[in-house]
Amino acid sequence: PGARHAMLNLLRGGISLDLSSRLSRVPQPVTVLWPESAPGMPVETGLAFSKKLPSSTFALIPDSAALAALENPQTLIRELSPLLLGPSAMEGAA
Repeated sequence: PGARHAMLNLLRGGISLDLSSRLSRVPQPVTVLWPESAPGMPVETGLAFSKKLPSSTFALIPDSAALAALENPQTLIRELSPLLLGPSAMEGAA
């Protein structure tokens, strides 16, 4: 319920998260997971967000909107598993 409540507030404009000016200072590698069809969250915004990060990759989450982790968990697992487990852990996985 907490994540859904926060996302609804963000989409309604109740939460402002303008971090643009700080993104270039993030030294860690970042994977930007972006929903394909979330209202108010165009893909172009996610791409621009990713480009501002010095060491980032961008992954579009198909068939998803604002709650991509609930709508398409398999894609998130596929994108995040190599990062969390290491590439060798995914060898042979289909």
